[in-house]
Amino acid sequence: MERYVKGIVQKHWHKMLAIVTIPDHVHILTGYNVNQLIPDLVEEIKTSSNIFIKGKRLSKFKFEWQKSCPTVGRIMELSQILIPK
Repeated sequence: MERYVKGIVQKHWHKMLAIVTIPDHVHILTGYNVNQLIPDLVEEIKTSSNIFIKGKRLSKFKFEWQKSCPTVGRIMELSQILIPK
């Protein structure tokens, strides 16, 4: 799963710095490509990995991502502080 998500991130010209997957969520730290909005990247990761997980039958339970990503807003706030203008 980590390699799959890394591929999605890199396909959009972000640099994968770290990824940690646990049974109920994923933590991702990237070198961010400012040409893509963070919510769009999150949506791409969720949509593509959802298809991958279901297609490979990696879960014996009904799989779905959380409808929203509560940390996206916090990441966007941090990016305004950390990314020079």
